[in-house]
Amino acid sequence: MKRGLRLPAHLTIQPSQQAELKGIEVLRTAAGIPLYLVSGGNEPVFKLELLFRAGKLFETTRQAAGATASLLTEGTPRMTASELAEEIEYYGATVRCNTSPDALMLSVHAMTKFAGPVLDIVRDMLLSPVFPKDELDLYQKKKIQRYKMGQMQNDYVANRAFAESVFGLLHPYGYTSTPEDIAAL
Repeated sequence: MKRGLRLPAHLTIQPSQQAELKGIEVLRTAAGIPLYLVSGGNEPVFKLELLFRAGKLFETTRQAAGATASLLTEGTPRMTASELAEEIEYYGATVRCNTSPDALMLSVHAMTKFAGPVLDIVRDMLLSPVFPKDELDLYQKKKIQRYKMGQMQNDYVANRAFAESVFGLLHPYGYTSTPEDIAAL
């Protein structure tokens, strides 16, 4: 059994206590969640990025974070995937969701005048996702196909071998989900 790489204490990265972010306003929600506001430009648009501690490091089932990110935009009790896409497109907005090993990120771009209805849609997606079975089946099929295609690409195989050797197969940074992991979702 391989174990992950452990860095000596003097090589670990420590957060700076003196970093000053100029031009950024820091607010807090009623629940204490920090909001970082950056104003710039004269265009009536906004970009919202939400970051959740929800990547591979927090999974209890392999590939759950990636599947969640992919399927968040695929339906709510109020709207199907196509209705969500149509509604987002109606407002000229874009909504993207993806993961890293450490986080799930959701980003929204829209015109400021449509902030209310666009953010209502995003709130519905985040608080009431339905994860339809047919969309999960399609996700699994595509993900398994991408895995098989990756197995034929040198850079994919090399990156996988590197991560496995550095972190070990049991560490979230070290494993690559297999078709069996994906099918088990």
